[in-house]
Amino acid sequence: MSLTQQDFERSTKKYWLRNDYVDTFIEIIAKHLPIQVWNNRSASEITSVYFDNEDLRFYENRLLKKDGAALIRLRLYEGTEQVFVEKKVHYEEQASTKKRFFLQRNDVDAYLAGSKEPLGQQLNSNDGEGGSASELYLDIQNLITTNKMVPSIQTLYVRRAYQFPNDTGVRVTLDTNLRMGLMMGGKWFDQPSKSFSFPFSIMEIKLDGNVPEPEWLMEMKQRMELSKVSSFSKYVHGCYQLISSQACRRWSPTWWAFKDDQNCSSPLKFQPLEDISSRSFKKFCGLTQAIYTAVKFGMLDLLHEQPQSASALAATLSTHPESTKVLLDFLAYFKLLRKDDRGDFHVTDKGDVLTTSAPSSFAQQALACGDMYTTFPENLLSELRGIEISDADAVKPLDIIDSIICWNNSSMQTLLQSFIIVQAIYILVYFNIPQLIDNGVSTITQLAEKTKTDLGALKRFMKFIVKLGLFSEKDNYFVLTRLSEKLLPSSTMRPYCLMCGNEYYKAWGALPSSVKTGISAFESVFGMTLNQYLETNEQFLKYHTADQGSKTAKASDPILRIYDHSWAKSVVDIGGGDGAHLLAIKKKFPQTQGTLLETPLMVDRCKEQLTQNNIQTVAGDFFKTVPAGADLYILKKVLYCWNDEQCVQILKNLHTAIPANGKAIVIDFMGTASDAPKLSVDNLWYVVKWGRPLRTEDLYRKLYHQAGFRATSMQQVNNDLYCFELVPVRKTTN
Repeated sequence: MSLTQQDFERSTKKYWLRNDYVDTFIEIIAKHLPIQVWNNRSASEITSVYFDNEDLRFYENRLLKKDGAALIRLRLYEGTEQVFVEKKVHYEEQASTKKRFFLQRNDVDAYLAGSKEPLGQQLNSNDGEGGSASELYLDIQNLITTNKMVPSIQTLYVRRAYQFPNDTGVRVTLDTNLRMGLMMGGKWFDQPSKSFSFPFSIMEIKLDGNVPEPEWLMEMKQRMELSKVSSFSKYVHGCYQLISSQACRRWSPTWWAFKDDQNCSSPLKFQPLEDISSRSFKKFCGLTQAIYTAVKFGMLDLLHEQPQSASALAATLSTHPESTKVLLDFLAYFKLLRKDDRGDFHVTDKGDVLTTSAPSSFAQQALACGDMYTTFPENLLSELRGIEISDADAVKPLDIIDSIICWNNSSMQTLLQSFIIVQAIYILVYFNIPQLIDNGVSTITQLAEKTKTDLGALKRFMKFIVKLGLFSEKDNYFVLTRLSEKLLPSSTMRPYCLMCGNEYYKAWGALPSSVKTGISAFESVFGMTLNQYLETNEQFLKYHTADQGSKTAKASDPILRIYDHSWAKSVVDIGGGDGAHLLAIKKKFPQTQGTLLETPLMVDRCKEQLTQNNIQTVAGDFFKTVPAGADLYILKKVLYCWNDEQCVQILKNLHTAIPANGKAIVIDFMGTASDAPKLSVDNLWYVVKWGRPLRTEDLYRKLYHQAGFRATSMQQVNNDLYCFELVPVRKTTN
């Protein structure tokens, strides 16, 4: 028995490829990557047998991508008697893992029957945790027996793999002749009771670390018109198509509506949304408004005539230099611009269609989308309620939605109309449609009756929603997908969706103003900063607190892992929201005395729960004073909300309160050079919310120094959250 381990610290993308393009694919890729030969075969037939229980709990967990969702399978390769026993685990906050060991084929029955006899040589795993083949052997066996798992789905396909020897930077695989079959309770080697052929081949691209996608690969994808379906799973698809049960009926795969698109004779015109997340919302609104702003100010025309730096362009257009740079970086991230080594921006072939000299009308369409952006939400609500739009010249949103015949990330039309997704999701939450469907109100007639919407209008709207993969339709019933599960009342994404469809959506509409003046778009729209708005709008505060509370809960565990809190007998959390992080500290260190400093409004909301957990609350203002004498002070996601002058004032008040031997930790968002491309999306969002991009490490250290602190350490908490430890520097007198 031998064990191998793979921790996927790499990006993975999956595509459906029309079968008539397979020969073209093989011809093109042979010029760039060598084919891997395994067991004297360049194309191997692979059989996988997936295990689940009668309730299909593992299917549901994998479909919904729940944290820790496991998948168990046996895998057989053509021409060998070895059978790999594999366990894959999905994680939200870290790289997913795949561990496996192999048995000889004639030992598998004994293993599945519960045999504890060691089968072959034990090898240490390379996961850094001292794991071994015998531990994995028992772990998977226990999972199968405890959960009464049985063979459920079989997949059979031919795989070709392309990769340079000893180089994992770029790996491409192509799976053809895919068949999926139903087993459900039989022997692992039985023939399926029923099966079907999948209509596409599947191409998968894996890039290690920060390895960029090669240009030849991008060109190949464009030439073959691939359809991106990153969340596609052979097992999940097979379950949903072959098993008729309530477990499969409740949730459907996001790609289900696309499998029969165009009868597989042309590339998919509608591609499913990959995810609903705070980052995807930034992209949806940001793309429409960023392109609109660039076209409105004539930026692309000027860069087309003469590539130049952001500062030079800002000087020409009299726009805010920093905000202009953030906007151009955002457009470069989406390949509409390219920045050279000198920092000059060039218009790419993709962005060239947006110049006024281009033969296409995309520049005019960008302006039209920007102009309709503001009135679109209200008009869409009116149409769904059956209310006639009073302005005869106004754009009718459902007509726009009906006219969309293509939705994929390579389409310029999709980029321009991305904001429609935000409003579509907001409407679903606004009318509680996901919850209604989950409760059995799942026909279009029932939904129209419950939501008091116009039947015809709702039917047009839901047709678009299904195409985006937010629901699927089966036997005239709507079925939830992994994406719509995030819109249920129990989901932590729901409060964010409600803010994004209302206040944040409106703020994005003022992006041109931010780029022009450097003042936050939110302030331009609402006449006050976001922090001031939180103090005046209780409903928005409720959504904001729920959203931040869920994110705090996720971040608390890694913060407690990387920073030792055990030494501190007393802790003050400055601006700690609803006290979620203090509750996490108290749970791990019950003897710690915790104090929350928050606004009177926030204290009123959380005081009862915190008092029950022996946590004190102080209703105050950290711009005036901070409770004195604690061992440890925490500023978690506070400074990013305020300008430099305000941050220094908060830190100076902290400096006054902290004892000479006290410490403080600042946990906040930070931009780094290595993350610059990815952070371009966040930076533009920060310009909208706060009027400035993310701070860098140097800027944070400058603030600490100005307030009388020295940073003794810095550690990364997660993708963009960092933790600084600070100690006070006292002035000495001679």
